[in-house]
Amino acid sequence: MIIATHNGKFHADDVFGVSLLKQLYPDATVVRSRDESVLDSADIVLDVGGRYNPAEGRFDHHQRDAGERSNGILYSAFGLLWQEYGLQFCEGDASVFRRIDSRLVEGIDAVDNAGTSSSRS
Repeated sequence: MIIATHNGKFHADDVFGVSLLKQLYPDATVVRSRDESVLDSADIVLDVGGRYNPAEGRFDHHQRDAGERSNGILYSAFGLLWQEYGLQFCEGDASVFRRIDSRLVEGIDAVDNAGTSSSRS
């Protein structure tokens, strides 16, 4: 398993996203790059790559089709990963999933997107 995210500055959404995935896949290798050939070889790519497609393991939130919460807060890469893997992380406990989502993940989504809603370009 190879997990890829962008190189350069760390952001909360990529740090928490990689941490979530490493909890689920402890033997995974993490690479930090923007090189398309490196990203193409990864099993899961987050916060980079220009695509949001969970079925393909792609979790970039920088385009319109990445979605938003019912309150209008746009998802960060961590928010997208949480929607896909959070229940697994919580061992199927939906109550724990919702508490972590509301108390942690939503805040990271809001900060990463500067509190904006519905304004992706």
